[in-house]
Amino acid sequence: MAVKASKEEYKYEFRLPRLNDYNGDISKPWLITFYIWNIDLAKLERKRLTPKGATAQERYKDSKNLIKEISTWLKNGAYTVDKKKKVLPASPQAEEKKSTVFDYVSLFLKFTQNTKKRNTLRTYKSHLKRYTNFLIKYYPNFREVTEFSSQMAFEFFDHLLKTRREGGLELSNKTTKTSIGTMSIFFNFLMRRKIVKENPFTEMESLPIEIGKRVAFSDTDRALIKTYLTETNPNPQLWLYLAIMYYTFLRPGEEVRNLKIGDIGEHYIRVRSDDAKNRKTQYVQISRGLEELIQEYKLRDYDPELYIFTLQGRPGLKCPGDRWFYLQHAKVLDALNLKNKNYSQYSWKDTGVIALYRATKDIKLIQRMCRHSSLEQTDKYLKSLGMFLESEILESFPAL
Repeated sequence: MAVKASKEEYKYEFRLPRLNDYNGDISKPWLITFYIWNIDLAKLERKRLTPKGATAQERYKDSKNLIKEISTWLKNGAYTVDKKKKVLPASPQAEEKKSTVFDYVSLFLKFTQNTKKRNTLRTYKSHLKRYTNFLIKYYPNFREVTEFSSQMAFEFFDHLLKTRREGGLELSNKTTKTSIGTMSIFFNFLMRRKIVKENPFTEMESLPIEIGKRVAFSDTDRALIKTYLTETNPNPQLWLYLAIMYYTFLRPGEEVRNLKIGDIGEHYIRVRSDDAKNRKTQYVQISRGLEELIQEYKLRDYDPELYIFTLQGRPGLKCPGDRWFYLQHAKVLDALNLKNKNYSQYSWKDTGVIALYRATKDIKLIQRMCRHSSLEQTDKYLKSLGMFLESEILESFPAL
């Protein structure tokens, strides 16, 4: 059924893409079918695309990317025209007006704003700003994105390293690496649209990420903050917010802040797809310590549609802004003279991970609780927290 056009939702009528995979039979050409509005004929026009891949797995992966891309494209007001309609030659002025690299940056951000979370989009904007500033500074007359070469990509990489060494941008190794990663995503976006033939960042060398920079709370400081928030200067909601991070390993921004009463099940807490980093609904098991807090705060007694955290300090209709708890937490650190220890909200998540790993030595449990896609990701995370798994295993190596 076609999506009805309305000024409140979509500019043109369309039908979202659907895949015909012939029950996984790769001997047949798979088809992705969608309908787009033809503004000349004033009706929907059927379009078909064939996903690429030598195996079913490759075709499903390409289909997923194409469907996501087409859906965003349609929802952003895409349309087609009647190919049989006579087209007048373009004027010399129109021929001279070509899309610049800056236009394509804007196009990329426009198309990703509906498919990526707000923090990811903010990161993309920051990284691409460094890229355009680099072009303005070193290539002031550069306009054609097709002319951005691998050599220029390496120059941009060196520029990031140089400014970081000179103290200009104060970029960490990780930030520099993710900036290059964003550029690769940007050029892959252009390749899919046949705007460029190659990704100049494909051969970019990887920058090692330093391990051990995350800071977890010491037992003493953790107890100090707990006493401060529960006895000295009570702030029950802030303590609950921090405790949920400690027990569930949820991220402090949208995942914890946007929790609703209805997300608390009997045995699990639900992380809704709109808030999860990978945009999939996920579940985290409720531990005994967290269950005791849930009962203490009587959370299950409230309306399921209410947010757990509000500015009023009790479940309500609107959650705080994304910096509210950051500022509240910073005030606590300042009051307890802990600001110079590099603690952050993420320190509560890290502290919980360390505590559970030390208690169980179960890396698969940590993987499930952190919702990591692989054990390798969990291993790297634990190492970044100072949990060197190999050395702990070798301690139990029997002596001769």
